[in-house]
Amino acid sequence: MGYHTMKEKWELGRVKVGSRDKAGNELRQFDFVVMEDPDEEEYSLHCIMFSETAQSFVAMHDSGGYIGPEDFSLALKVEDILAERLLGWSKIEVGGEMYWDMGGLLDGIPDKTILYREFDPMNDRKWMETVLYSIYETHPLEWIESEFSSTVYYVTDPENSEEAETFSLAAIQMLLRIAGYELI
Repeated sequence: MGYHTMKEKWELGRVKVGSRDKAGNELRQFDFVVMEDPDEEEYSLHCIMFSETAQSFVAMHDSGGYIGPEDFSLALKVEDILAERLLGWSKIEVGGEMYWDMGGLLDGIPDKTILYREFDPMNDRKWMETVLYSIYETHPLEWIESEFSSTVYYVTDPENSEEAETFSLAAIQMLLRIAGYELI
């Protein structure tokens, strides 16, 4: 019974998990988050997904360990970290809608912006490949060393669960290191 429950939850895709991160962002299944350990001042990368063991959504680490939903308030979504620290964007609100500001406002109208909810680099393969290629140009050795790191499997299309995507955690870890995070 357990395996089917977990598989069914995963096949639901990016559903809301009923928790928010440290910045107040609503979390969804398969969001990547950076968890902060306040006692150690260290960070670790996790993926939110349903756990049969915990019978709830948890933040899974690639080591097999996980953090329960009661501690999601210690997390920050990777998208926010990449947008703010790596790309230098800032969040703005215009007309009741949140945007990532990529270059300023023109008379109060978003000039170079993207809707906050539409910036999803972890699940946008074209964006990720473009960014990784440009980073590879400046960090080739680091990329080669970390290229074969652990992989997380997740379902991107609930209609076709046989076609599960894979994504290298090494790519995300490298982006976070460049953004200034030391991961354990």
